Amino acid sequence: MKRTSLIIFITAIITISLYYWGQRIHVYFFKPLTTALIILLAAQGAFKTRNKYGYLVTIGLVFCIMGDVFLMLPGKTFIKGLSSFLIAHLFFIAAFLTEGFYITWYILLILGLTGTIIFAIFFPSLNGLLWPVLFYLSAILFMAWQAIEQCVHIPAKNKTFAAIGSILFLTSDSFLAFNKFHTSLPLSHFLILATYYAAIYFLALSVHDPAFQKN
Repeated sequence: MKRTSLIIFITAIITISLYYWGQRIHVYFFKPLTTALIILLAAQGAFKTRNKYGYLVTIGLVFCIMGDVFLMLPGKTFIKGLSSFLIAHLFFIAAFLTEGFYITWYILLILGLTGTIIFAIFFPSLNGLLWPVLFYLSAILFMAWQAIEQCVHIPAKNKTFAAIGSILFLTSDSFLAFNKFHTSLPLSHFLILATYYAAIYFLALSVHDPAFQKN
């Protein structure tokens, strides 16, 4: 696992660097390669634990790589990318729900306010994408909510990893949306990709916790 993690770190750094070196053609190789290595990391844990959680997270990551590819392609592929990531979040949600459903009102309130602020910022620029973006935002907020809830209620390292990954995913998507629908961010590629790769890496790590209960 350490060797795979090191390779993931190296390919992630290469991918981000290529955007700034102007080598876009090479990004088409290294960006999905990094995600594929993270899928491999998750799959190793899933087959080791033979747990529904691990399988669902791994499948979710497969849809992430599909989203990566769609968002890289020229033309009108944004909705296809958004849909792929939406399906990924639904698998992550299903994975979290295998461990139970929890409600803590202050967590729900904080995330609800966060989502409202995010949506209010982007609303004027959404146009025909209003409903797809709203549905996607709802899904990722629900995912982050249940990941945080389980981190609070279940004392296990993998729950902490899942919560960190979910929060970073929400952060990465917020950077991407801000850059696309509001104002171009300085170092946007670094902010979006660094948080994205960290997000899916922590989700993959959450499959590996030896304390994880089989079901």
